[in-house]
Amino acid sequence: MIKKEKIQKWIANPKTPIRRNGATQEEVAKLKLLLERAGMGVSMFYNRTTYVGFDQWEMNGITRCMEEYVEMVNDDANGGGENKEPLILRMKSPQDFRQMLLERNLWCDFTNYMQLLGMSPKTTKSRFYENSFAPWEMQGVESLMMNA
Repeated sequence: MIKKEKIQKWIANPKTPIRRNGATQEEVAKLKLLLERAGMGVSMFYNRTTYVGFDQWEMNGITRCMEEYVEMVNDDANGGGENKEPLILRMKSPQDFRQMLLERNLWCDFTNYMQLLGMSPKTTKSRFYENSFAPWEMQGVESLMMNA
């Protein structure tokens, strides 16, 4: 088990690879096993933990990114005094989510939001269209580590 304090330190600095952020060999091995079980490949794990760290969307997970975006849009609609119908998150799949945003003309705004979290617009479009997310990407590294 990895101590929560260590996990919180890594979460606070996602772009700093954990191998350079105080992780022991044992902690790296435990995290590798955890993320491999959730569908992360060995080369991706090595790259993220040794060289580049994780993007914020990878830490949050796609499910959380979608939830936070919906919350943000609903807050903006309510705070602006507009009579807009609130967005309702359809958690069936990222494809359904994408379709809902397209129907509401919010897709470009969402791709900009995801770009702030480290996913390029082209990748956002293709991954949401194809629904090609691994389990670790859907749940997020932070959630996987905190619930291990």
